[in-house]
Amino acid sequence: AYGYSLDREILFTELIQPAIEAGVYVILDRSVLTTQVYQPVQGEMFEGYDSEHILGLVRGLPGNQFEMEFVPGLIILPDVDVNIAQSRLKDRDKEDDALFEKHNFQVEIAKVYSSGRIEDWYSRRGTKIVHMSQNEGEGPEVTQKRTLEIWENYFDSLKG
Repeated sequence: AYGYSLDREILFTELIQPAIEAGVYVILDRSVLTTQVYQPVQGEMFEGYDSEHILGLVRGLPGNQFEMEFVPGLIILPDVDVNIAQSRLKDRDKEDDALFEKHNFQVEIAKVYSSGRIEDWYSRRGTKIVHMSQNEGEGPEVTQKRTLEIWENYFDSLKG
């Protein structure tokens, strides 16, 4: 958690903040949002800590606090069934056996994503939240297409 926070602080200070201030749209696929989901689950499942305690710790780290000052305009939350995610993992060429890919871990993070905690935290700050479901038999290309459609609709709404 400390390492991710430090990386985030450097990334935001050196690259993202200047880009935002220059009027550049910045798109992130993993951020402090992911840390707020993964780290508490990891701490509870594998280290015996209370997830709310870990969440407070994670939100209090300097790099994470710095990123949380930059409220995203849009968050796309994938609502992917754990079995579909596991099937996709099996179809990949890469096999790193990461903790984050374990079935029981995926079940727990899916609970967090569906709990409304993320929506509550970010929507109160003005972020638009869009859920994107994935159906059985749909491949990554469908996810890519839907993601682009969501972005296009969001950018169109900014113009209007």
